[in-house]
Amino acid sequence: MMVRKVFDYIHRFLVLLAKLQFIAMCLITFANVFTRYVLNRSIPWGEEISLVLMVWFCFIGMALGVKHRLHINIEVFASFLPKKLSKIILPKVNDLLVLVFGVLMLIFGCRLVGYGMRSTLPATKLPTSVYYGAPVVTGLLIAYESLSHLFGLSKSEEGGVDNA
Repeated sequence: MMVRKVFDYIHRFLVLLAKLQFIAMCLITFANVFTRYVLNRSIPWGEEISLVLMVWFCFIGMALGVKHRLHINIEVFASFLPKKLSKIILPKVNDLLVLVFGVLMLIFGCRLVGYGMRSTLPATKLPTSVYYGAPVVTGLLIAYESLSHLFGLSKSEEGGVDNA
């Protein structure tokens, strides 16, 4: 399926992007600490860019977690239902709830991007919406992955991790 291939490429790209963001966060933070305490100067944009990278890193991790079903499940309900029923119904209810969460992230993330276009970050002068693009992208990916799980189109293993 063409759509699945596109989202698989997006997934691999996001894994690589998350790795690069983590490395960049560490390097920028190290450089900022070094320059502040050794050279008595700081990188003016260091904290701001590290925070943007951290926000995007966390949201990308959330989308990847949904793909691999690494999110929290509440197992209390399973004890009240017969085993066969709990194995069929609860995963579908879980996928529906995750889908609703993803759609809400997408809707409200778009609103936040609109609001964030009106202001800028102090050091880099980037629009504040640079923070709010992450929930939009993540909401879209979460909605897609939860739909894939809901309709049995997902081929990822539960708890698995891809390498890029």
